[in-house]
Amino acid sequence: MYPDKTERYNQCSKLIAEYGQTFRGIEFDEKEQALEVYYLMTIKLLERHTKAIPLLINNNCFVEIFPLVRNLMETYFKINWVVDTKNKQERIDRVFRLEGHAFGEYEKELQIIERHLDKKYTFYTKEAFNKLVDHIEREKKTQLQLTDKDENGKIKYKSSPPLANMMGEIFRVKYYHLYRFVCTYIHPSPFLKTFLLNYNLYEKNPNELLNKPLNQALGIGLKFMSLTVGYSIDIFNKYNLESHKKRIRLYYEIDNIAKEGYEGYII
Repeated sequence: MYPDKTERYNQCSKLIAEYGQTFRGIEFDEKEQALEVYYLMTIKLLERHTKAIPLLINNNCFVEIFPLVRNLMETYFKINWVVDTKNKQERIDRVFRLEGHAFGEYEKELQIIERHLDKKYTFYTKEAFNKLVDHIEREKKTQLQLTDKDENGKIKYKSSPPLANMMGEIFRVKYYHLYRFVCTYIHPSPFLKTFLLNYNLYEKNPNELLNKPLNQALGIGLKFMSLTVGYSIDIFNKYNLESHKKRIRLYYEIDNIAKEGYEGYII
């Protein structure tokens, strides 16, 4: 099923892998060139996601594709927020806010757990819990760029805004509804009821009912993957002119393949 989309994702995965090879031999500083390093991680994720989606299709794992499409969209929303300022230091700080956010949210949960350590329902022993806290504190000291100080002078991890708040209103009107659409096929919903439980209100094969939304989700994934790769022109235009020319060529190849895959959809 979906042979056209399968081939497009396979082609894009190979081109993105080739794109990543253009950075071989270039060393980036994790602090001074945090945006470049973050984007390279993004490229590797795009390569893996676009490679995984055809494998899922070929193994009839259709519902499992939606979370990967969602990740392709989230990746774009985040990189767009990072580069939505021309100030280099602000871009770097936004990268650190994104990277520090996950640690900060984890630390908040540890603080809640600490208040319940003497209860039987707590998952951790005090010894195991203290090891986790010590690990977090060590990480803070070795990655100070991911931290700030609170009003009491205590070191805390930086945080990033919620996904929807990373967008201006026009950007949100253009794209965020597509993200919410994809999410309706990730969590239990009336749409998944028909497919997973064969609760068939329409007397159709469940695969037929999933066909249209999955085709649209696959098209959306191609669109957002292409948008993300497009940022390379801005981010890496100073690194190795000949390789950059190749990156631009690869981007246009990817964009053309993707564009034909989402034509006909309102994106």
